[in-house]
Amino acid sequence: MDEHNDILKDILDNPHDSYIPADKLMAYLEGRLGESERRAIEEILSGDGMESDALDGLQKVATTETRQIEDRLNRHLHKTLKTRNSRSKPVNMNIVTLVAIAILLGLILVTYFIIYKAIR
Repeated sequence: MDEHNDILKDILDNPHDSYIPADKLMAYLEGRLGESERRAIEEILSGDGMESDALDGLQKVATTETRQIEDRLNRHLHKTLKTRNSRSKPVNMNIVTLVAIAILLGLILVTYFIIYKAIR
Protein backbone atom coordinates (compact mmCIF):
# COMPACT_ATOMS: atom_id res chain seq x y z
CA MET A 1 0.00 0.00 0.00
CA ASP A 2 2.88 2.38 0.75
CA GLU A 3 4.17 1.82 -2.78
CA HIS A 4 0.81 2.97 -4.19
CA ASN A 5 0.84 6.05 -1.97
CA ASP A 6 4.39 6.88 -3.10
CA ILE A 7 3.40 6.58 -6.76
CA LEU A 8 0.28 8.67 -6.22
CA LYS A 9 2.28 11.30 -4.32
CA ASP A 10 4.86 11.41 -7.13
CA ILE A 11 2.13 11.90 -9.74
CA LEU A 12 0.42 14.64 -7.74
CA ASP A 13 3.67 16.43 -6.84
CA ASN A 14 5.03 16.37 -10.40
CA PRO A 15 2.23 17.32 -12.81
CA HIS A 16 3.10 17.18 -16.48
CA ASP A 17 2.53 20.06 -18.87
CA SER A 18 1.42 17.59 -21.52
CA TYR A 19 -1.74 16.17 -19.99
CA ILE A 20 -3.89 13.82 -22.06
CA PRO A 21 -7.47 13.40 -20.79
CA ALA A 22 -8.56 9.80 -20.22
CA ASP A 23 -11.37 9.98 -22.77
CA LYS A 24 -8.99 11.23 -25.47
CA LEU A 25 -6.46 8.52 -24.61
CA MET A 26 -9.19 5.86 -24.82
CA ALA A 27 -10.32 7.27 -28.19
CA TYR A 28 -6.70 7.02 -29.35
CA LEU A 29 -6.46 3.40 -28.22
CA GLU A 30 -9.75 2.57 -29.96
CA GLY A 31 -8.64 4.31 -33.18
CA ARG A 32 -11.43 6.92 -33.09
CA LEU A 33 -9.21 10.02 -33.46
CA GLY A 34 -8.43 11.96 -36.58
CA GLU A 35 -4.95 12.03 -38.03
CA SER A 36 -3.96 15.40 -36.49
CA GLU A 37 -5.20 14.46 -33.00
CA ARG A 38 -3.48 11.07 -33.22
CA ARG A 39 -0.18 12.73 -34.23
CA ALA A 40 -0.50 15.28 -31.38
CA ILE A 41 -0.94 12.49 -28.81
CA GLU A 42 1.94 10.50 -30.29
CA GLU A 43 4.14 13.59 -30.12
CA ILE A 44 3.29 14.09 -26.43
CA LEU A 45 3.93 10.44 -25.67
CA SER A 46 7.21 10.31 -27.58
CA GLY A 47 8.67 12.97 -25.28
CA ASP A 48 8.45 10.82 -22.15
CA GLY A 49 9.73 7.25 -22.02
CA MET A 50 7.47 6.27 -19.13
CA GLU A 51 4.30 7.45 -20.87
CA SER A 52 5.38 5.77 -24.09
CA ASP A 53 5.94 2.49 -22.23
CA ALA A 54 2.56 2.83 -20.55
CA LEU A 55 0.88 3.33 -23.92
CA ASP A 56 2.62 0.24 -25.31
CA GLY A 57 1.27 -1.74 -22.38
CA LEU A 58 -2.24 -0.34 -22.81
CA GLN A 59 -2.24 -1.24 -26.50
CA LYS A 60 -1.57 -4.87 -25.59
CA VAL A 61 -4.61 -4.97 -23.29
CA ALA A 62 -8.17 -5.17 -24.61
CA THR A 63 -10.13 -1.91 -24.49
CA THR A 64 -12.80 -3.32 -22.16
CA GLU A 65 -10.11 -4.50 -19.77
CA THR A 66 -8.44 -1.09 -19.98
CA ARG A 67 -11.71 0.57 -18.95
CA GLN A 68 -12.05 -1.87 -16.03
CA ILE A 69 -8.50 -1.08 -14.91
CA GLU A 70 -9.23 2.64 -15.20
CA ASP A 71 -12.40 2.25 -13.10
CA ARG A 72 -10.53 0.26 -10.43
CA LEU A 73 -7.74 2.86 -10.29
CA ASN A 74 -10.26 5.70 -10.01
CA ARG A 75 -12.14 3.94 -7.20
CA HIS A 76 -8.86 3.28 -5.38
CA LEU A 77 -7.81 6.91 -5.82
CA HIS A 78 -11.13 8.23 -4.51
CA LYS A 79 -11.00 5.83 -1.56
CA THR A 80 -7.43 6.90 -0.74
CA LEU A 81 -8.29 10.59 -0.96
CA LYS A 82 -11.44 10.12 1.13
CA THR A 83 -9.43 8.29 3.81
CA ARG A 84 -6.77 10.99 3.78
CA ASN A 85 -9.38 13.76 4.13
CA SER A 86 -11.15 11.99 6.99
CA ARG A 87 -7.89 11.79 8.96
CA SER A 88 -7.40 15.56 9.02
CA LYS A 89 -9.81 16.65 11.73
CA PRO A 90 -10.11 20.18 13.06
CA VAL A 91 -8.49 20.98 16.39
CA ASN A 92 -10.98 20.68 19.23
CA MET A 93 -10.12 23.40 21.72
CA ASN A 94 -11.88 22.84 25.00
CA ILE A 95 -12.18 25.29 27.88
CA VAL A 96 -9.12 23.93 29.73
CA THR A 97 -6.90 24.62 26.70
CA LEU A 98 -8.24 28.16 26.36
CA VAL A 99 -7.70 28.88 30.08
CA ALA A 100 -4.12 27.56 29.86
CA ILE A 101 -3.40 29.80 26.88
CA ALA A 102 -4.90 32.81 28.69
CA ILE A 103 -2.76 32.14 31.80
CA LEU A 104 0.40 31.84 29.69
CA LEU A 105 -0.35 35.09 27.88
CA GLY A 106 -1.00 36.77 31.24
CA LEU A 107 2.33 35.54 32.62
CA ILE A 108 4.13 36.76 29.52
CA LEU A 109 2.56 40.22 29.88
CA VAL A 110 3.39 40.43 33.60
CA THR A 111 7.00 39.38 32.91
CA TYR A 112 7.26 41.99 30.16
CA PHE A 113 6.04 44.79 32.43
CA ILE A 114 8.37 43.71 35.27
CA ILE A 115 11.38 43.73 32.94
CA TYR A 116 10.25 47.02 31.34
CA LYS A 117 9.95 48.77 34.76
CA ALA A 118 13.31 47.28 35.88
CA ILE A 119 15.05 48.85 32.89
CA ARG A 120 13.63 52.35 33.55
